[in-house]
Amino acid sequence: MEAIESEAGDLLATIPNLLDDRTPDGASEAENVVVESWGEPRKGADLLWHDEILERLGGIGDAAKMSGARFSVLQGDIARLERALMNFFLDKHASSYTEVSAPLIVGRNALFGTGQLPKFEADLFRVSHEINNEDAFLIPTAEVPLTNLPDSLLDEAGLPLRLVSCTPCFRAEAGSYGRDTRGLVRQHQFWKVELVKVCTPETGVQEHADLTKDAEACLRDLGLPYRKVLLCSGDLGFTARLCYDLEVWLPGQQAYREISSCSLVGDFQARRIGLRYRPKSDGGKKKAKPVYPTTINGSGLAVGRTLVAILETYQRDDGAVDVPPALVPYMRGQTVLLPPINNK
Repeated sequence: MEAIESEAGDLLATIPNLLDDRTPDGASEAENVVVESWGEPRKGADLLWHDEILERLGGIGDAAKMSGARFSVLQGDIARLERALMNFFLDKHASSYTEVSAPLIVGRNALFGTGQLPKFEADLFRVSHEINNEDAFLIPTAEVPLTNLPDSLLDEAGLPLRLVSCTPCFRAEAGSYGRDTRGLVRQHQFWKVELVKVCTPETGVQEHADLTKDAEACLRDLGLPYRKVLLCSGDLGFTARLCYDLEVWLPGQQAYREISSCSLVGDFQARRIGLRYRPKSDGGKKKAKPVYPTTINGSGLAVGRTLVAILETYQRDDGAVDVPPALVPYMRGQTVLLPPINNK
């Protein structure tokens, strides 16, 4: 009987979340719904890809000889621009979220709780040392430590929790062989600012809408055209009930690419983690029974892809790249990135 129960538990762990009524039916990304577009996409057949711009600026080194494919070395002004983006995003979210410096290595149970395991183990980097007598992995997103961070029993008075963290993320990308092999769009290691909320079910819809707007505000402040897409059932992730993708326009590719996924999860992760909260008392002596909260997560934003979008959007015919005005204070007043020949 114990073996049967264990097998049943393993099967149940592979069942995805239930869909929100607002999630449209559809078999693939072709049936996603564009909800809103912002900005005027820059068009032109002569616009360069970001990897060509990086070469001109002398901003990229050779990571392949020490780390293999899908790793990168950024240097000089480009490394400073990457760091400027991290600080800009964190400052942008500082008034609404509590910043967290999170672990980069977590145990198997933490990844099970947020839904990466058992289904997506092939996409994770496993490390040789154990944590708490269990397998350990590099985090694929700060969503994992942030969602596992709260105490197992919270008080409603302390909700919502709104957390933000900037971390490197590590993904094996096992299912993406041959896709996005050019440039920085799909890397094994990349920086990302993650937003996570824990709230009551009654406030979940509004908190999700607010988180999505927080991510959008970053794109607008940087002057990067984008569109907001409601994912259909066939394109929705394992843990999400409803998800908006923010897709930034990349002029070099002449295409929109996903830069943030803002997911309303409901109580799916809370149940797997064992996270509950005690509702406010109705005035009686008896304490209210603990219930499961809603969790919400989204990128605010993916740093590498934002860097790509800036290089392609702000490129100039002379090989230079203008710095978005919002980032100039984070670049010590520098307003333009110049190729080395013009930077002496």
